[in-house]
Amino acid sequence: MKSILYDVQHASTDIIETPMYISLNLCRVLFYLREGAVSSKKEGGDWGMQALPSEYRPIIQHCLNEYSGSEDSTALNREKLTDFADYMLSEINKINRIAMD
Repeated sequence: MKSILYDVQHASTDIIETPMYISLNLCRVLFYLREGAVSSKKEGGDWGMQALPSEYRPIIQHCLNEYSGSEDSTALNREKLTDFADYMLSEINKINRIAMD
């Protein structure tokens, strides 16, 4: 548990430099915490497309496309990326706090 949380602890800033890696990793972590599923980045992103609020789907889809090689690494909106990371970290921390109690 500590290692997966360590990987995303600085996601709000790291997402600007490596949006595909961080976005899909955040999906993997939340997928694991909610469903207990160990997944690949693609599987985490696919889950995120179904389970997360629709406002974040364009980011996730872009990252999945980039991951599969069908889309170039083009700049995504920084504000939307940090909003996504903040939302995901909030959800991850809620579950982690409950697990720690």
